Amino acid sequence: MRRTLKAISTILVLWATVGSAAEEPSSPELCIRGDRAHKEGDFQSAATYYSQCLDLPDLSKEDKAAAYNNRALSYSYEGAFDKASEDYERAIQLYPEEEKRQRKMAKGALPIAAHMDLLLEFDPSKRFRPHTVPYKAHLGYLFLLQRMNTTEVDALSRVLEEQPNNVDAYLQRAKVHSRNGEWAKAIADLTSAIELVPGDAELYYKRGSAKISSADKQSGIADLERAIQLDPDFLPPYWLLARQHRFAGSYGEAIEVMSTLVSKDPDKRSYREELVDILIEAGQYEQMIAVLQDFIERYPHQADPYRDLGFAYCRTGDASRSIAVYDRARQMKPSITEDQQEILKEEGYYGGPIDGQASPEFEEASRRFIQDGCPL
Repeated sequence: MRRTLKAISTILVLWATVGSAAEEPSSPELCIRGDRAHKEGDFQSAATYYSQCLDLPDLSKEDKAAAYNNRALSYSYEGAFDKASEDYERAIQLYPEEEKRQRKMAKGALPIAAHMDLLLEFDPSKRFRPHTVPYKAHLGYLFLLQRMNTTEVDALSRVLEEQPNNVDAYLQRAKVHSRNGEWAKAIADLTSAIELVPGDAELYYKRGSAKISSADKQSGIADLERAIQLDPDFLPPYWLLARQHRFAGSYGEAIEVMSTLVSKDPDKRSYREELVDILIEAGQYEQMIAVLQDFIERYPHQADPYRDLGFAYCRTGDASRSIAVYDRARQMKPSITEDQQEILKEEGYYGGPIDGQASPEFEEASRRFIQDGCPL
C-alpha cells in the first residue's frame, strides 16, 4: 500500500517501502529511492529518481501529484526555483481542489512565502503586492524554509546577494527585523530601499514608523512628512504623524494633520473618532461641535457621537442643547446612562447606584453637572 497524498506543495510526501522482484524498478520503488536520497540531503539524486518515477506509465494520478510535489521540494533545495514552481503548478493542475485549501492556509504563511515570489518574478519596475504571490509557491517555500531550519532573514539575504537592487527583498527583510524588534537593522534595510527608489512614499512611511518605534521621534516625523509630500493621497502617514504630534502635546499640528486625513477619507469612522479625541484634549470644543455634527449627519444611528456632542455643548456653556443631546444618546444606547453614573459619582454629583437606570436622582445630578460646565 502506498501512502495517500495528504497535501500538495507542503511537505515531502512519502511512499511506504515495498519489495519488488521486477528486474526494472517500479514507479513506487523509484519514488521511495527519491525519498531516501532527499532525506539524506542528496537533492540532485532525489530529483533524478522522481523524474524517472514520473517517466514510467504505471503512475496513478495521486502518485504523480506526490512525485511532482516532492521533486519540486528537491529542486527548491538545489535553488532551481523555476523548475520547482513548474512542478508545484503541475501538482495543483492534477488536484485543483487543493488550491482553495492552500489559499486559506497561505494567509498565515505570506511573510515567508513572499520570498519565492521575489526569486521567481523579480521585476524592479513593479512593487510586491501580496495578492500577486502564486499560491503554488506559498506552502512549498514555507515548508522548505522550516525544514531547512532557515530563518526568513537568511533567505532574503541570499536573495539580496544575487539581486542587490531588489527593493522588495529589502522591504521584506525590514519587516522581519521590525517583527523581531531589531529597529536599527530594519531602518538600514529601508534606507537601502529608499536609495534605490527615492520617490516611494510607502518606504518613507515604513522607515518613519521604524524610527518612531526606535525612539528616534523627530527623524521619524521627518520621514512621515516626506511621505506625505511625495504622495498626498497615501493615507497611512497622516494617522501616525497626527498621533506623534498629539503625544507631544502639539495639538495644533495634530488637528491640522488629522483634519486633512478626515477630509481625504470622510467615511472612515476611526479617523473622525481620533480627531474628536484630539479636539477634546486640546479644548477645541467649537471645532469639535462642527466635526461631530458632520459625523452625526453621516452616522445618524450611532449613539457615541451624540454623547460626545453633548459634552462639547456642555463645555461651551450651552446647557439646554447638551441636555437634549445627552438624552438622545441615552435613548439610543442605554449603557451610556451607566457610564454617566460612574462619572457623576466620581465627581461628587451622584450618590445613587450605578445601575443604568435614569432615576430622578440621576437626572437631577446630570443636569447640575451640565449646568456647571461638565467640570471633569
